[in-house]
Amino acid sequence: MAEPPAVASAEQTQSEPQRPEVSPLPPLPQVRYVPRHIGHHGGHSGYDRLFERMGLAPAASPTLRAVAQRLPQALAWRLWALRPQPTGAAGLVAELGALPWTATGRGRLCHFIYGEDTYFLTPLWQRGANRCIATFHYPPQRLAERVNPGSLRRLHAAVIVAEPQRGLLERFLPAERIHHCPHAVDTDFFSPEPAATTPDEKAGALRLVCVGSLFRDYVQLRAVHRAVVATHPSVETHVVGLNAEQRAQVAGEAGIVVHSGLSDDALRALYRSAAVGVLPLTDSTANNALLEMFACGLPVVTSNVGAVAEYAAGSAARLCPAGDVEALAAAVQALLDAPAQRAAAAVANRAHAEARFGMAVIARRMADIYTACLA
Repeated sequence: MAEPPAVASAEQTQSEPQRPEVSPLPPLPQVRYVPRHIGHHGGHSGYDRLFERMGLAPAASPTLRAVAQRLPQALAWRLWALRPQPTGAAGLVAELGALPWTATGRGRLCHFIYGEDTYFLTPLWQRGANRCIATFHYPPQRLAERVNPGSLRRLHAAVIVAEPQRGLLERFLPAERIHHCPHAVDTDFFSPEPAATTPDEKAGALRLVCVGSLFRDYVQLRAVHRAVVATHPSVETHVVGLNAEQRAQVAGEAGIVVHSGLSDDALRALYRSAAVGVLPLTDSTANNALLEMFACGLPVVTSNVGAVAEYAAGSAARLCPAGDVEALAAAVQALLDAPAQRAAAAVANRAHAEARFGMAVIARRMADIYTACLA
């Protein structure tokens, strides 16, 4: 038998803590961010939403972005090939668009919010009177393949979204120049159903949900689904945002419903309608789907890999050993059989999202990093 899955916190399931008080942000006119939105993220998801909420202006020269988009194909291809980031035009256009903010003026701070995609050539023209910082998102092994050591050493500071990233970046930057700031989630949008749903009503749905493609294990999810259906025949597993390979892995499986192109409202409705969120993972730093599930008050079963335990600490998430189908299935089955436990987990996870990852909380933390970097 598999070991029983860990629960991030039992105490948090008993009561809902108050939303934290967050002081107003200071004005930050000398700070700009390099905009980049990941295509599969919705309008209320993604890291860039934090900086929009903070009211920061983008470092995005329309003229230079247009020039970057119109480079002769042969030259553009060579510039893309130089970069360790496989982002093609998107990374180059974003970086050249930020050039005026980094190469002119004094006392400016430019935040490359996807450092592994957009910060590479900037040290060639970066003016010493200005400061560049970058946030990195990938786990250490993948991150090592996506960054340039020489460029990293020119950063004034790096922002990590999870502690496992720290060791890699400390090879290139002093420890005091590495700042930890978690990913945020829009808890105003991703929220439980306004009209209260009783445990009995929610139990009738018997729906599981899994969202995303990066570091997801859909072969494992299919096996979990089969195990759960053996004891709960009415269960459906709804999956969102799969790539072509992952779609093939679940194709034709009875009871697995594949969604694509969902609107933000439809995605939120799917979270709200589910009994349990299931995330079999192979690695992770910050995870949009995990935070959105927490914010929607969804009980969660997931793999204890990467920084999942860091993000789940204080929640009611059930963490299972990596790759352990039996443990994942058992945790899901236990929640399906216990509506009261699901209801308690829903309250705890919602409170956890608001207290630790709400936009206002993370914006305040990021503003403090800017203040320190500009001091």
